Amino acid sequence: RFGAMGGAAATWVHALCLFRSLRLDLGLAEPWVEAGGWPKSESRWDRFDPPDISNDLCWVGGWTKERCCQGDATTQSECWADSFSFAECCPNADCWDDGGYTYDQCCDKEKYGEGGNSACWSGVYSYEHCCLASRPAQNWVDVLTSGVDTEQFYSMDEFYTDAQYGDDFGYYSTGRVLKSLQREAGSDEGAQQFAHFTTYPMALSPHFGRVICRLLFLMWIHLEERAPFRVVEMGAGSGQLAYDIQQCVRLNELGIAPAVWRRWVAAFEYLIMERSPALARRQRQRGLRVVHGDAQSGRSCAPILAALAASVACGGGEGEAPECKAGDRATEDAGTSVVLSNELLDAFAPVKLRLSVFGQPNVTDCGVWQEMRLVHIISEKDLRMVTKGLQHSDSRIEALLEDLRGYTSEMFCGIKNTTVGRAAADCAPDRSCLAI
Repeated sequence: RFGAMGGAAATWVHALCLFRSLRLDLGLAEPWVEAGGWPKSESRWDRFDPPDISNDLCWVGGWTKERCCQGDATTQSECWADSFSFAECCPNADCWDDGGYTYDQCCDKEKYGEGGNSACWSGVYSYEHCCLASRPAQNWVDVLTSGVDTEQFYSMDEFYTDAQYGDDFGYYSTGRVLKSLQREAGSDEGAQQFAHFTTYPMALSPHFGRVICRLLFLMWIHLEERAPFRVVEMGAGSGQLAYDIQQCVRLNELGIAPAVWRRWVAAFEYLIMERSPALARRQRQRGLRVVHGDAQSGRSCAPILAALAASVACGGGEGEAPECKAGDRATEDAGTSVVLSNELLDAFAPVKLRLSVFGQPNVTDCGVWQEMRLVHIISEKDLRMVTKGLQHSDSRIEALLEDLRGYTSEMFCGIKNTTVGRAAADCAPDRSCLAI
């Protein structure tokens, strides 16, 4: 039966060798190439979207899903041989694979009526799926990795957050984003304070800040000269935009009529919410008011409101006016007038999803989307170098290596040792489980 499918089977195996749809996105190009895969730059990665393998390989001639899958592995035993199993061909195999439920217990209509035994059904496990095999299978990626706890792997947003804000090596949290400024008496730091890129507030300082300053002034006028007029900037970077806006207000760089300008200065408050300790230090060095917080978290509201209630206009927190009351959420009186940010939303941690390529997925069904996770790959040589650099003892290093070898072998060889995994190995001989 395998040979009868010829090219389709070979095409699937070829695609499986690439693990193009494997939910564990192995990501890093060089370790992947060194492990024996093909470089991502080659077009092999985009040539084929694999179908549900059971449609191509399991069902030929009189061997059909309708005949073989309505039941469990024992119902139509003549359907199965060494190369084909109920578990790998039938979309409802996941209903019975743990031994907790059986076809007879759940699907006997004479005993339980239409819809079978209701105690058996939950989530994706329904009468239609388990008894009639009329729903699509779990995709083969899920089948291959069903025994793997992927929660221990980085999700994309966790990886991104660690890379940007992790305590050990975060680009923003450790201050690597900033230039190392050698200050001398009377020297001017200049607006460009980032080490590897620039933004408009720095590149067009102070003019960019004055444009925003004018916009804030117009908002204040439309709010009938609200006092206090509170501006909160989220993720202020080097603080250049905040600095230029406040200079614009204090020095009347817009040329506002003096009487109006004095009311404007008296009403104006500016607060930065910053997640990075290193950037917050730089902002405070420029005389800016900063509170720690994460723009992606609602928990940051309370510290912002507390800082606003502790402003000079509120007597350092002693004021009794409604706008001086701090709480967990803003009110019409106590809250910000304007929230602004520059190039912040595009730096929020993304959740990476992949649409299932099996069958004919309905994009509005949450079940056809998979959250991608990342597996870090490191050679033993590099791991030894890193751990020695961290001054671990030789015995501790060997214990770590032994633990990781066992874990890698258990997880990836478990995937390789399925019928489909062995088919993948046939097209990439002499490869390790991890490489496959």
